[in-house]
This record gives sequence, C-alpha cells and structure tokens, in this order.
Amino acid sequence: DYDVGVFSPDDGSVNGLVIQDSILRYASFGNAIGEQLIHLGGGTGNIIQRNDLETASSNSTLYLGNGTIRSLMFAGNTIAPVSDVDGGGTGVNSFGPVVQSTFDDNTFTNTGIAIYLGSGTTATHDVAVTNNTFTGTTGVAPPRGAVMITSEVDGVAISDIDVNHNTFTTSAGKAVSVFDWDPTTADVDGATIDVNRNSIAGNADGLDIGAGVTGTVDGRCNWWGDASGPSGVGPGTGDSVTAGAIFTTWLGTNDLDQPCPQPDTDGDGVTDDVDNCPLVGNPSQADKDGDGIGNKCDPDRDGDGFNNGVDNCPNNFNQSQRDRDGDGIGDRCDADLDGDGVDNGVDNCPRFVNPSQADKDGDGIGNKCDRDLDGDGVDNGVDNCPTVKNATQNDADGDGWGNKCDAYPRDPTKHDVRRDAIV
Repeated sequence: DYDVGVFSPDDGSVNGLVIQDSILRYASFGNAIGEQLIHLGGGTGNIIQRNDLETASSNSTLYLGNGTIRSLMFAGNTIAPVSDVDGGGTGVNSFGPVVQSTFDDNTFTNTGIAIYLGSGTTATHDVAVTNNTFTGTTGVAPPRGAVMITSEVDGVAISDIDVNHNTFTTSAGKAVSVFDWDPTTADVDGATIDVNRNSIAGNADGLDIGAGVTGTVDGRCNWWGDASGPSGVGPGTGDSVTAGAIFTTWLGTNDLDQPCPQPDTDGDGVTDDVDNCPLVGNPSQADKDGDGIGNKCDPDRDGDGFNNGVDNCPNNFNQSQRDRDGDGIGDRCDADLDGDGVDNGVDNCPRFVNPSQADKDGDGIGNKCDRDLDGDGVDNGVDNCPTVKNATQNDADGDGWGNKCDAYPRDPTKHDVRRDAIV
C-alpha cells in the first residue's frame, strides 16, 4: 500500500542492486513517486551512490525493511526534503537488521531524522556512519536526533556502531541519540558504540544517551564547537553531552584529523598514557622502587614486600622489619635507632642506649659502644686497664691489672683498681 520509487521485497532476494547517478524526487508534497523513494527489503551487496534524493514530510528517502540488509554501501548521495510545514521526512529509515554496512560521504539537509538505525527481528551490528554532513535536521520530539541508534524490539540487540568524521550542525534536536525504545531488557551495547572525531557544533543538543544502554559510549575526540569542550555533564560551553558517554578528551579545533589530546584524569599535568598514577595527582612521577607505579598510588612504595600500611619503614627497603628500640619505626628509617633521645646523626652510640653521651677518651665514640674506652690503642677486652690509658700494658706483679690502675702494682695477691683502699 506504499507508493515507492524503487522496491525490493522483504525476503532479501535482491542482491547486488546498484542505484547510482540518478535523480529521484517528489515534484511536490503528496504526489510523484510517493512515500518511499527506495525500499530495500533485504539483500546483500547492494549499492546506492551518487544520487540526488528528495522526499516529502513523514516519508523516507531510503527505507530498510524487515529482511536482513548486509554489506550495503550508501555513499555520496545528496538527501534533502521538499519544503513543507515540518521540514521533511527521514533520510535513512531502518526497521530491519542491518549488518556490515556503510553510510559514507552523504549530505543530509533539513531532514526530520537523517539516519535511523533500529534493530528489528534480529540484531543490527557492524555499521559505519562516516564522513557525512548533517545540516538543519528538524527531528525534535524526544529522543530524536540527526543520527539515532536504537533497538526497536525488546530482546533484540544493536552493537558495534561507528559514527566517525561526520559534521553535525544547526540541528533542532540532538546530533546523535543512543537509546532503547523498550528498555525492559537493555539491548543497546553502548560499550561497542563509538562516536569519535565528529564536528558537533551549533546544534540544540550534541550526544544524548538514553535508557536501555549498557556500558559507556565512547564519545572522545570530538569537536564540540568550543575549545572548552561539551556542555551538559561536560565542563565547557560547546554542544551538550549526557551521562553514559565518556567525552574526555576532545579536539581543541574543528580539525578532525589532528592528534587527539590524551586525557589527564587526575589533572596533574601528566597524560594518562604515561602517568604512573593516572588516578592520583603525581606531577613529579616519583617512583621510589622503580616498579612503574608512582609513589602516590603504590601500595608498597619501597618494594620490600610489605604494604605501606603495615611496613615500619614504608619509604625504605626493610624486608627484615627490624626495630631495635621497639618504637614501631624500623631501623632503616628510625632517626633514633636506640631510642635514647639522641638522634643518630649526633648520637655517639647510635645503636646503644646512651642518653648521657659519656665519652671518656673524647674520641667521639660513646663509652657504651667504644671498643677502646681509654683510647690507649688496646681494646677493652684485652686491656689490663680498660678505663685508664696504659698503652704499654705494664703489669709488674703479673696479676692481670696494669700498673696504671693497680694500687698494689708489686703485690700480686691484691689490687685496687679504683685506688680507694678497698681491695
């Protein structure tokens, strides 16, 4: 019951159809060719290219029916509606499954919806929408957009859609809309939908993610009409973006082929691709143990096998966790190893409790740790006068006490080291 210019049945029996270098138009609203300029009911390897296509309000330039459309090439066409009260019909209207197909280098002007990708009886997937120009689309009723990606039937998926290198401008609605008509079952795989390197500027809205979309749509590396980035959930004043899409980073100008700035999630001036702590500010990139994880986010900064929270020297390699003075600070990082109140740098016995810092021979080594207390060149263990200088070790009575510290140096039966008359 439709008036159609070119028709193929929904059984998919027409393959390899080529429609090119043709003009298909309405002469005026409501007559001439009719409701669908081209109706493809299915088929493989069909090509529609370099045509001048014009249709009227509420009608479709290209209608993709219930049969599976596989390997369709729709390229280089000019699509514009005749002038009427609401600005025109739909450019490409897909209610059936479309797979492994491309819509490239077309110009859509003042259509209601430019490309409507809906999955019907079976899944739509692996579709590329590239290098097209969309100007003045007028599909404004929610959730319409210039390009709409949706699941028509609950339980039928749509996935792996690329929308790249397109120009969207002066749309009365959204530039790109991703949603599920019936979100009872979430059928739109947002994690496999990429909307990258497009110019999205001067539209009522930019990228809109609706209900029934799983995962996150990749909306990075787009020009949003302003160097500050997108508005909406974005920080800028360009066209809007909603939740459900990752949008950082974005292009700083309308050159779609320029390198895309790398994101800097933590804002420390180091981009995520080289940041050793991409989620924690770490501008110095300090990495004490050289494991590629920056100190600011490394659970074991010193790489000794003990996590920082239980490591008694979290910044010093200290596998033994030795703690001489039991103060909870490991020896490798304890400023006062022996806990005598005198820091190691000035402690004359840093490993022995020696709060008095007594140093009998004045050699800078405290008595508690000095192997030669009297500084006579003879170690305490063999010095017969360990606290009195006695370099000669003379012992006249041979009692083991040197003359210098023996009150009775010639009587081997008694000695008084302290010379206090108490033997």
